[in-house]
Amino acid sequence: MKCFKRLGIVFFLIFYSFTSICFAKPKFPEPTPDKYVNDYTGTLSEDTKNKIISLGKELYDKTTAEVAVVIIDSTGDENIEDYANDLFGEWGIGTKGKDNRGLLNAGIKDRNMRIEVGYGLEGALPDGKTGRIRDEYITPFFKQGDYDTGILKGYTEICKETAKEYDVTLDDFDNKYNEGEYNNYPDRNYNNSNHSSPAGLIFTIILYKNYSFLFLNIYLFIY
Repeated sequence: MKCFKRLGIVFFLIFYSFTSICFAKPKFPEPTPDKYVNDYTGTLSEDTKNKIISLGKELYDKTTAEVAVVIIDSTGDENIEDYANDLFGEWGIGTKGKDNRGLLNAGIKDRNMRIEVGYGLEGALPDGKTGRIRDEYITPFFKQGDYDTGILKGYTEICKETAKEYDVTLDDFDNKYNEGEYNNYPDRNYNNSNHSSPAGLIFTIILYKNYSFLFLNIYLFIY
C-alpha cells in the first residue's frame, strides 16, 4: 500500500512538471537602451538602427505614439500573434492611458513577423492596412533573406500611417524618403546561425530546473 502511494506521488510530480513546462508563459528579454529598436539577433545594420531610432523618436515627440521593433530568433512554442500581444503588456509600450502603441515583431529563425497595434492606433492601422504593409513592404524582402530592408521599410510605413492619424509631418521620413535614402540599400549577406535563441535558452533552463526537482523527489520517495 505504501508503495502504491509513493508511485502515485511520483506520477503526480511527473504530470506537474510537464504541465508547468507546457503552460508556462515565455520570459521576455529586457528592452534595450535604444527603446525603439530591440534586435537580439544581430540582424539589423547600425545604419538601419539609427534610422529607426530617429524616426521613432520624432514620431513620439510629435504624437506621443510609440512604435517599437523587436527582433528575436524564435517565439518557441508560442505563436507570434500571442507573443507580440503578451510583449505589449510586459513592456508597457506607448503612452499610459492612450494605448497608442505599435510593435513590429519578427522571429528570424521562425521566418515570421507580426504587426501589433493598441486600441489607440487601430484607426490609423486597421488589420487591412497592416496586412498591406506586411505584404508589400516586408514579406518580399524577408523571402530574399533581406530582413534589414524589410524591417526598415515596414517600420517606416507604420510610422507614416501613424503620423497621418495625428495630422503631423515627419521631417525625417518626408525628407529622407523622398530623396531616396530609404530606397537604396547595399547588398548584405545574412547569417544568423551563430546567434543563440533567448527563448530556447530559457526553455532549457526551465526544463533543467523542473526535471532536477522531479528526480530529487523520486529519489527521496523511493529511498
